[in-house]
Amino acid sequence: MKNLVLTLFLISAMFMVKAQRLAKTFMKGDFSPTDSAHAVVYMTCTHVSDTAWVVKLYGMDDTIKQTGTYKDEKLSIPHGKFVIYMKSHSMARNETAKTVDTLNRIWQTGYYKNGIKDSTWTEYFKDGYPEHISTYANGMLNGLHENYRFDTHTRSAKGNFKNDKKDGEWDAFNKHGEVIDKGIYNNGVLVSEERIHVNDVAVNYQSATPPFNFSNYIDKNLKPMMYSDLNGDLLIGFDITTEGKITNVRIIGRGISEQFNKGIIRIFENCPAWKPAYAGNPRKPVQDGSAISIKIVDGDYSYSSIGSNEQKARFYEVDH
Repeated sequence: MKNLVLTLFLISAMFMVKAQRLAKTFMKGDFSPTDSAHAVVYMTCTHVSDTAWVVKLYGMDDTIKQTGTYKDEKLSIPHGKFVIYMKSHSMARNETAKTVDTLNRIWQTGYYKNGIKDSTWTEYFKDGYPEHISTYANGMLNGLHENYRFDTHTRSAKGNFKNDKKDGEWDAFNKHGEVIDKGIYNNGVLVSEERIHVNDVAVNYQSATPPFNFSNYIDKNLKPMMYSDLNGDLLIGFDITTEGKITNVRIIGRGISEQFNKGIIRIFENCPAWKPAYAGNPRKPVQDGSAISIKIVDGDYSYSSIGSNEQKARFYEVDH
């Protein structure tokens, strides 16, 4: 999907759109033209003005994949807003995605100007909240960039790019919105960094830890779900209460399949209690979070924990 707009550039010369006519073009997986019997996607194009051709790309089940506006009849100059969709098995909170198709969600939105990326581009989590917000100029990252957490939807990092490289001050935030790390970049190189302790969170901080039999529990429940040609990456996020109970289990990103994802969520929902996180002076239990990464290759799996960074007092974050 990331290369979809560029792919349309390559094939656009083959399609000439007549004024005020809605044309449907069928395409193979490589976006070469074909008939409806062999197509995996199809494209429609509507001429709405002298300098605007609206293109929509669909799957053969009529689910929307991309919408965008081009400046010329050959569809070689994207100019205006583009919306890119991703398959989803749950209804997004984004109201626009609901009205388009409940099986798809909005993945990216942004603008082109005379064929190059321009202005703000936003990438969304599965639930419709922003994951990254980037600023483009001259086809490159130039200006403000922000990352957000999947759990609290609060900002996790903020800074500026200059010609695709980090430049100036970049701040990292904890889940409460407090700055915990300041870095200064010059042409993409970190030249200085300051770590900040906020509201005593870093004092005597200890992240949540799994029970002693956690590995055995995961293996016992995960192995029956494996089969020889299963492949994929999973990221499972969850909260840990002050009593050590696992709550709010969710698959981050696309997962593997709806059925497999549900099985993984059940495993973690029924997990034995963890030892909760502690922080403060005097130290006391605090709610924390963690994430487990599972990689599956031909039915063999490995997993690792992505937890709190004790030195930086970060509860947790997944920063792409």
